[in-house]
Amino acid sequence: MGVVQRNFDPPPFFYAASIHCGGCISVSCEYLQGPDLDRICSYEPALATGNAANAAAVAIWTAKKALTRRKTAFKMAKVPCLAIIGEARISLVRNLLIGDFCIIFTASGVRIRQIIALYSKGGGKNGKHAAIPNVSNVAAISYVGVQVFQWMHHQIFRPVTFSTISFGTKHYQLLPSKSLLCRLSSSPQVKNDSIKIHADDLWIFDTLDNNVKTIEAAVKLFSKRGKGKVAEAISEDEE
Repeated sequence: MGVVQRNFDPPPFFYAASIHCGGCISVSCEYLQGPDLDRICSYEPALATGNAANAAAVAIWTAKKALTRRKTAFKMAKVPCLAIIGEARISLVRNLLIGDFCIIFTASGVRIRQIIALYSKGGGKNGKHAAIPNVSNVAAISYVGVQVFQWMHHQIFRPVTFSTISFGTKHYQLLPSKSLLCRLSSSPQVKNDSIKIHADDLWIFDTLDNNVKTIEAAVKLFSKRGKGKVAEAISEDEE
């Protein structure tokens, strides 16, 4: 049986296209007509320049400095599980993603929440808040949108909280990054809208829930500005 060979002939003209994906990747393809037909594809990073590059550098530096302040504040307040909540289990190796579950602290206490939105503020005096898909530094988050889950029994948490039980609806919040204590070590099991977290995560949750006062003190220290013993101690750690 013979072999049928098919040749692909591009249109007899030069064609060029550029695609920019989130300002990160530039893809250009060129088709050339001639004796030796070549298809040239090049992938080049679309690097920020000028003011945009400076703003990005400032944002990174500010986030690193804020992370140091966070660790120092939690350490000074003697919050338990410092090795975990210092960086909140968020790093370059494991970014915080939309859909992740976290332990978060608010005036209502310690709760489990699922991340539904992440926002980060750009560098510079007039930096704008923008939605982002993931983050490698908890202090780089400006605000986080979450769905709240309240403890029910054992390792089970329900989506209807005391605040929304009268309406029978789910509970959502928009919170600053200082409220985020840590990401759960593993994704919980979902059943009938409720979730079941891992036993190790329940232990951390219970430990933090029993130390609400120290967490509250740490959040106040982290938010403190100006001169004073606390501010000076945080400044020394940054150096």
